[in-house]
Amino acid sequence: MASCATLLLAAVVFVAISYSVAADCAYTCPDSTCAADLAHCTCNPNPALGTIALSYSSTINGASISAPLSITMNATYGAPFGGCASFDFTPYVTNSWSFFYSWGGLAYSATTSGSNSVLTIPAHAFTSNGTYMMLLTATPLLGSSQTVSASIIFGPAPPTVTVNGPTTIDVSEAFTATASVSFLADTYGFQWSCSPRDIVFPSLCPNTSTGTINGLTVPANPTGQPGRVYLYFYYFWGTTSLSSAFSSGNYVSATLAVTFTSANPSVKMINTLDNQILDYNVVASTQQIALWSVTNYSAAYNRVWSVNGVVLNETQDNITIAASLSALRTTPMSLFQLNSQRTINYIRINVTDAANSSLTSYSEVQVTVLEPIVATLAVTNANGVDSTAVAIADTLQLNYTTPQLNASYYWYSSFAVSFVYYTTTNGVETAVALTTQVNGTNVTALAPQLPDTSVASAAIKFGIVVRISSYGQNVVVATANATFNVTRNANCLYQCPDLTCVTSTSWTPLITSCACSVNAVIGVPSITFNYDPSAFRNLEVFNATAHATYTVPSGNCAGFDFSPYLQYSWSSPVNPSGTTLNFGNSQSLVLASNWFGSYMLGTYNFTVTVTGLTDPSTYNYPKVIASALVTAIDLKPNVTLSAPTTISLAESFNVTANVAFPLSAANISWNCFSGTGGNTVLCPALPTGNSSTFLFPANPTGPAGSVMVVAYYWYAATTLDNAYAAGSYVSATVIIDLTSAGATPAPSTPAPSTPVPTPAGCAGSSVNESLLFENIPASCIQPFDCFAEFCLCVNGTVSTTCTPFDSNINASTVEMCTANRLTCIIRAALDTATVWDASCQKWGDSVTELYSEYYSDRSSVNLTDLCRAEACTLVTAGSAELATAVNYNTICQIDVNEIGAPLGDGDVAGCVEPPRTHFDDVPIQCGGAANCSNDYCVCLGGTWSAATSDCTLPPAQPLDSIFDGCLATYISCVTNVALDVYVPGASPLNTDPCLVWAVPIAEDYALYYNATHSNTTTAAATDTTTALQSTSLWLACNYTACKDIYRYNHTSHFSSACTFASVTRAPTFTPYNACPYSCPDTTCAANLASCACTANAVVSGLNTTANYDLANVLPTTQLQIAASASYAVISGNCSNFTFGSSLKYTWSVTNASNQIVYSYNGSTLTIPSNTLTAGSYRATVTAAGLLSSQKQSSVLSITVIVLSPVVRISGPTLATTLRSFALTATIINPATTSSFNWTCISLTADVSCPSLTGGASTSLFIASGAPAGLFNITYQYFANAATTTTATVSLTITNNDIPVVSVAQALTGSIAASAYGVNAFANTQKISVSGTVQFSGTYTRSWSVNGVQVTGAGDAVAVTAAQLKTTTFANAKAGSYVYNTITLTATSNANSNVMGNASVSVVVLEPVTTTLAVAKQGSSATFAAGLTDYLVFTTSSTPSLTTTSVPLGATLQTSIVYYTVTNGVESPSLSLLTTVSGNAQVGQAPLAPGANSSGVLIKFGVQVSLSGIVVASANSSFNITLANASAAASSILASTASITDANEAVQALGNIGALLSSFTSTSTTATSIVSAGFTMIVSTIVIGTQLSAAQSLSVATNVATLLTMSSSQGNNAEASKQVVAVMFVVLTGTSFDLSVASAVGSTIGQMDPASGGVVAQQMTLVICAQILVGETASVNMGPSGSMTAASSTGASLLGLAVTDSASGVSVLLPTTLLNDVPGLSADATYGAVTLFLVSVSSFTTNGTDVPAGGIVSQQITSGNTQVSINGLQTAIIISMPPGSTGECRYYDEVTKLWFVDGVTTVFTETGAMNCYTTI
Repeated sequence: MASCATLLLAAVVFVAISYSVAADCAYTCPDSTCAADLAHCTCNPNPALGTIALSYSSTINGASISAPLSITMNATYGAPFGGCASFDFTPYVTNSWSFFYSWGGLAYSATTSGSNSVLTIPAHAFTSNGTYMMLLTATPLLGSSQTVSASIIFGPAPPTVTVNGPTTIDVSEAFTATASVSFLADTYGFQWSCSPRDIVFPSLCPNTSTGTINGLTVPANPTGQPGRVYLYFYYFWGTTSLSSAFSSGNYVSATLAVTFTSANPSVKMINTLDNQILDYNVVASTQQIALWSVTNYSAAYNRVWSVNGVVLNETQDNITIAASLSALRTTPMSLFQLNSQRTINYIRINVTDAANSSLTSYSEVQVTVLEPIVATLAVTNANGVDSTAVAIADTLQLNYTTPQLNASYYWYSSFAVSFVYYTTTNGVETAVALTTQVNGTNVTALAPQLPDTSVASAAIKFGIVVRISSYGQNVVVATANATFNVTRNANCLYQCPDLTCVTSTSWTPLITSCACSVNAVIGVPSITFNYDPSAFRNLEVFNATAHATYTVPSGNCAGFDFSPYLQYSWSSPVNPSGTTLNFGNSQSLVLASNWFGSYMLGTYNFTVTVTGLTDPSTYNYPKVIASALVTAIDLKPNVTLSAPTTISLAESFNVTANVAFPLSAANISWNCFSGTGGNTVLCPALPTGNSSTFLFPANPTGPAGSVMVVAYYWYAATTLDNAYAAGSYVSATVIIDLTSAGATPAPSTPAPSTPVPTPAGCAGSSVNESLLFENIPASCIQPFDCFAEFCLCVNGTVSTTCTPFDSNINASTVEMCTANRLTCIIRAALDTATVWDASCQKWGDSVTELYSEYYSDRSSVNLTDLCRAEACTLVTAGSAELATAVNYNTICQIDVNEIGAPLGDGDVAGCVEPPRTHFDDVPIQCGGAANCSNDYCVCLGGTWSAATSDCTLPPAQPLDSIFDGCLATYISCVTNVALDVYVPGASPLNTDPCLVWAVPIAEDYALYYNATHSNTTTAAATDTTTALQSTSLWLACNYTACKDIYRYNHTSHFSSACTFASVTRAPTFTPYNACPYSCPDTTCAANLASCACTANAVVSGLNTTANYDLANVLPTTQLQIAASASYAVISGNCSNFTFGSSLKYTWSVTNASNQIVYSYNGSTLTIPSNTLTAGSYRATVTAAGLLSSQKQSSVLSITVIVLSPVVRISGPTLATTLRSFALTATIINPATTSSFNWTCISLTADVSCPSLTGGASTSLFIASGAPAGLFNITYQYFANAATTTTATVSLTITNNDIPVVSVAQALTGSIAASAYGVNAFANTQKISVSGTVQFSGTYTRSWSVNGVQVTGAGDAVAVTAAQLKTTTFANAKAGSYVYNTITLTATSNANSNVMGNASVSVVVLEPVTTTLAVAKQGSSATFAAGLTDYLVFTTSSTPSLTTTSVPLGATLQTSIVYYTVTNGVESPSLSLLTTVSGNAQVGQAPLAPGANSSGVLIKFGVQVSLSGIVVASANSSFNITLANASAAASSILASTASITDANEAVQALGNIGALLSSFTSTSTTATSIVSAGFTMIVSTIVIGTQLSAAQSLSVATNVATLLTMSSSQGNNAEASKQVVAVMFVVLTGTSFDLSVASAVGSTIGQMDPASGGVVAQQMTLVICAQILVGETASVNMGPSGSMTAASSTGASLLGLAVTDSASGVSVLLPTTLLNDVPGLSADATYGAVTLFLVSVSSFTTNGTDVPAGGIVSQQITSGNTQVSINGLQTAIIISMPPGSTGECRYYDEVTKLWFVDGVTTVFTETGAMNCYTTI
């Protein structure tokens, strides 16, 4: 390979990294100190935002939507003291206003600034009257944000309702709940409902359908259990449907909480049938049924369990019975799918008062048991002859039957059959999976080898196992066995997983010799800990366990688990010595308590090394290493005592030990001492059994006195004495005064050393019902596991509240248990979206609504308040003593990351909403749609209400087969109704809502029908099905089926519902096309040019702006001239329409002979540098409109001048005779013809000059042995045989060995034109200087700036320009500069007097500031419509800069940019196309993602650049609206086809990127926009186009968006090919910098591997030129790969390692590189790039051997040119990360073949793979 080292590896594991660069101090604080910005000023002692007060311009209880409403917020904001106390902080507050519909959707939002600001809501901002919730969040620059809310009612205030009735009543009494409505509307409705708050069976809720608008009568229920219910009354107006009222918010409600008392026992059954299969509460006869009950009854009672009336011998609250129990009736499989014919079993528990049998209650569950499944198995030799089989040679025939598993049943696919054979070792029989081959119903298997080598033949038992897999279960329902004689295969020592044989081996284990074992790959190990490793308590026993997979990825042995053969070993550096300690071989590492303390607490890096089987051929073995950090902390337990300080001997009491930060293994011991008169009788017997409670029984006859009680909490010891000796204990003491019997005891208070928190009390909540820990419907099985886990956690009585808690439970444990219960409950509530039961769904919806509020802003208090209230009630009931010690805020810290995001309203997990959803929200008023809905409801077993148009679904979920049939009928019915309603040619914009609904269905049905009839042959059936399922009609049906069926059974297949079997008519759809093109005056025409008013448009006001003084253009200048013009109708029709996007610009540049030397089409003429030679030119620009007569031209004069040559000599000024050296001549503004001469004058007597025979046109080589002395060396440059320019350097040559130092004289990044010969920089830049040192001894480098030493001792230094002396623009223009000197000094380490130095001078221009103001053109409005209105940008810079005032030949550019925000992330700066208008710039308002009619606040910016370097910027915000996304899409699609100008294309591309966020990726609109966008940029942004930095960023960012959408549309590969040339334009432009590189990296990540790899390779050639010497930069290309580039001097290339952290690839250059590669210079600047590509597809091959794997490419660049590397004496080493496999190859770019010659693959001990190459 002649140009670079490109190597292939088979697999690389890589991760992405990111980095940041600290910003410079650029802000003057109020106290005159310097900081990065105001937030970092040290004079800010945390300014606080005061309480927010709101005031309104009118009433908010009945406000008018037709008038503006102003809301004023006032709050103080300032520093309380210090240097910033007088500073006005009030502007530095951002206020986010959000207004929500009553159902939760966002209705309006806005943003204001300042702690005293006014929001004015425009008239009609809200489309309908109703109640809206306002949320204001004020976010200050520093300090905490504040949120306030208020309710605003537009329109008449709603009525009020109340419900009255008893709150407590016995179940045996009837009562009436009365409803009262303040006033009735003309159209209204009402509805009663009931929700139980306790799990009670039967339900305590009455039949609410009997309720009237005046009340609901609840009948007596003398056999009912005690419990609680909520009675709800809803009143709604403007509709007769409650669901419609919920959507509009036009409803009010009231609730009555009723507690029923009863003398009957309370019993609840908790169903834990988590092993149900096929359907709800259905089990196989082989399973166990587990139930548990909760009984609340104060008197003694008896339990009786029964099955179908047969009493069981069980009296406990928990029961587990076998499904095969004879009392349970089974259902035949043939009848199971017929729901009505299933046999139901009733399992009941009766609880009866032990003394009064009339007081009884019961609870029951219904269960279906499947009949026993029968299976048979027979085994024969497949040859049909032999009665035996030879192992690993003969094939066995496995004949089996499962007669009850009929393939016609819909559940048949849920059953699975597998085969095993049995081996016996040490008397233990083990089933081994038998690998089978299945061909239809024919099943065969290779006879297995006999495991016992001493047995020649044996009868092997074979088995069949029938399983059913459903609801996440895998249940064995039938087995059968058969035996067959197998003869040992003497040639097979061991049977491998791929059924091959090991005939002989000395390896152990035997599987090592299996050929496929060498292909097994170890996965990256996972490490788990018994406690949190980030804060591991030193006193706990440490346990870490590693687990890794070990499998063959594909081919032979794939699927076999090799992990039992893995070996694990652990190690860690031990603090403080750093010595590595090896812990031995074990999958788990266990360290004793206080192990960390025996060394040093802190952070340890534990490493586990996992090794696999040895490869017998190479003796290598796979090895994977993983590590994890563990931080050991010293958090010791603490014990306090709770006890009365004074109490009567007549009373018993407890002393309780409360342990904070308890350990998992610890003990509690007690002691008691008598304090008065030695009366030891006062101390009772000490507790035993590790009790946390010490009981003092009543002792009425005992003497008065005092006792001292001590509790010891000890650990890490076997006895208390040992713990005491080791200090591994804590203790607490309390003294208690015992008074004589009858004395009044003092109040019980905690011991002084044991403060108990003051109880907060169980405060109420704004949510008026219990949802989290109580009031969960009994039909809801999802949360019951939460109850069970909580009861186990607190060791309480099994019930929904688990009361009472265990007496040994402490507060921290209760906090943990309750917090876990909260998380579990919320998760359960989220899962009820897929539950059929209506009451369960309602409960889940209520909790989900609260959680969604909290999830959206993490600050909603409704959920947390309810949690605290209910948690307090729960804990108080469980343990009143702990209720005051528990921190309820800790319990209610809701972890949204653990719970996850709630689904959106109406969303169903797994169902993707298509662009059109025809069958959701069908308008029942259209045709016979109501009949379709009625029939669908009845078909499902529900009840249809014609009055409310609602379906009350049945309590039991219908079978999926019923669901399928009903839905298929409904879909066909609705489609036929829509086709009946549709009128051919009807407009989708029709005002008739039925036609609006029917038109798209008719359109989509036509497409579906055509797809159905396009292929009629059998061979095309598959293609036809694919085409059908891609139509919008099928997708809409599929979505409805998914929501209706899939949500309740995630294993269902529902496509059968979307066959439209009953829709047979031919389509009648006719597209609506009344007007091909709507003219600006609303008339119709073929196109804009044909519109009548277009003839009145005029092109005028043609202006031009240049980036350079046209009277003094240098040949090296890249000249840009932008043209702009107005194109509009002056007055009359269409005068408010802008024709500007239809303007076409043409340029021609002619020389003095009137010959065209350059031409261009587009608004901005870009003439590349060195295109024009010295002379005069004329540039003519013509702006042409749509008609030939509409044009205007302008002629500009351009003068190109050539400055006189400038000569500069660089090299050492102090040299030694012992070493050769060179001087370099740099000629600035070279002549077309020239000659040179080197001369020397000796300034030392009797010493001759050194030989100048080594002189060349640009260098002078002086060999070692030159005479010592002082010399003047002069370089003479003869330009065009006339002008002579000279440069002289004073050179001292000494006999001593001294450091010879040289510094680069022409610095990268200078904004000065090269013709000026000055290193000039902007105040905003960093200046990089590099140098080299030649010296035989050791030495130290040091850098200084203007004589002051700076940090850095390498061969390069980077200096911030803002820290140097500056030159004003005026002085620089006059040629008067203030120089800064940067010096490199090398000092001998042996003798500090021996040194050498070299310097370079730089000029820094003074800083520039700028301002930006944004306004709507021709209006004072504070908002502008995207794509419609124009914005005026007024800028001002200090000092004022113009093309004629800018010095040093720099180009000037003032750009307008903007930033958009998507998902909270701000985009890079996006270019905005503007034209000059007077002192301002004018541009069309862009689109913004998420923009709507309310507007989005967009940040605009101005960037002032000199020679492409931004020297000043400023920002300002403005509100951009988008009234109609579809209209905007139409506008963009209409305009893109006519765009030929690259600048217009960049702007349109930005609008396309923003607009796509309004459409789904696969929608027709999105597909059209993406296609139009690609077509536009490919034809306009072509090679040769010059883009600004902002334009390049905008293009890269938005091309990535287009590619992302094209991936969703299945067109990514073709789209990627299209934009390769576009990305080349971005990469090769003069404005390319690192920010653009990062954006290009993101774009590459969205491209297909082949095209992305091509662009990545191009970027390697240009990225190094953007990096300062001595620094590196990395670019993450997402799924495509990554690259890291370094900039270095030639000297520092030696031994340079360039590591790409994202991929883990590292490239080490050899130390002989300068000698091996001709032309490399030690003091020149080079780039080194390590590129990693995931795929090799970008490297085409001419051969058939196409490797698979990743690419690593190493390149060395000089400028934008690649340095040729070949024939190295020392190899380049490319290191792959551990785990890489395969071999290294290189790619010959000439032959396009991959070779291994010249490349060596080496695997290191650490598992890394290294590639050595000298190619």
